[in-house]
Amino acid sequence: MVIARIARRLGVGSAATLVCALASLAGSCAVELPERAMFASERCKVRVDTAAGVDALELVAILSMTTASGADDEAGVARARAIEMAVSNANDRQGVLGRTFRLRICDAGNTTASPALSAAEIAQSVTTGPRPPAALLSGGTDETLAIQAAVQGQDVLVMSISATSPDVTGADPLLWRVAPSDRNQGLALSYLLQKSGAKKVVVLARANSYGDGLSAVL
Repeated sequence: MVIARIARRLGVGSAATLVCALASLAGSCAVELPERAMFASERCKVRVDTAAGVDALELVAILSMTTASGADDEAGVARARAIEMAVSNANDRQGVLGRTFRLRICDAGNTTASPALSAAEIAQSVTTGPRPPAALLSGGTDETLAIQAAVQGQDVLVMSISATSPDVTGADPLLWRVAPSDRNQGLALSYLLQKSGAKKVVVLARANSYGDGLSAVL
């Protein structure tokens, strides 16, 4: 079972411990770590830490928090704050089954590469080594799918807090998400359009995984 394999690699007592720990983050809505690569050390910062010597579960959030011009990406910053709050709240309650969390947040923005490509490079960097993070946390669909592809086959869980594209569904057993699929939103929109009596509909969508997925189900 894939979760059991992850639990053994992380030194977690049982697969149930890991599942409960990660599920608590989904429902709850300093000392620098040794960096595994220079790429990560330039872009990643510890945002939630535990006392020295505590065997905490490490979480790494990979989000686009700055634009190409260096300005704040409001959606990415909001996601980072939400994750930090959830992890802090979990630790305030003594973690899950005696295990607390350590959180690093990595910025995949402000680069000449696309945020998705940058996110994939960071994911490869932070998962290098004998003990990868308990989970990689992500934001939008493009970045989420790029991260999952970058670590596929490594027994690393990827959990998105906001990816809604149907493409995420069933992409990999170790790709989880908190937000429901846009398939639900597409059904709701189609129902409203039918009720309105509209005979023709023109769909304007963003040219990315999110826009393509939502327009397809609509």
